[in-house]
Amino acid sequence: MNVDGRGESNAVDKFQDSKSLLQRITEQAREHAEKKPRGFRYNDEVLLRFAMNSWIMGGRQFYEVLYENLDAFPSPRTVQARIADYDDTVPEGQVNVKKLKDYLVKHQLPFIVTLAEDATSIVGKREYHCKTNRIFGFSLPLRENGITKFTL
Repeated sequence: MNVDGRGESNAVDKFQDSKSLLQRITEQAREHAEKKPRGFRYNDEVLLRFAMNSWIMGGRQFYEVLYENLDAFPSPRTVQARIADYDDTVPEGQVNVKKLKDYLVKHQLPFIVTLAEDATSIVGKREYHCKTNRIFGFSLPLRENGITKFTL
């Protein structure tokens, strides 16, 4: 933890100096009241992250209610696009070794890991993933020893 000369955390100082979420929403709504819909810009990263978290935690319908009732949030399309920037999905049955190695190097961790697969879940429905053009939710084929066939 970074500590300044007074013995207090820098993170606490930043928190005390920052605007509240309600203040940010109010400022954004005021700015948008003076612009046409195509002129809206979302420069407040905190508000945009709140919008993405609201979408993730509450789902599309929840976010659409916020968007329609508060004139301060980005459109659902904008939020979806920003969330897609963080999407690093790995196809089912594959292990992303390069990302694992990058994570271990970045955090200076030893190259000793344990990988395990739990294929005991019950899938209620099959899902289509448009990026990979695949349907997920099927059980992977098994080898003679009972371990699933997967690719590295």
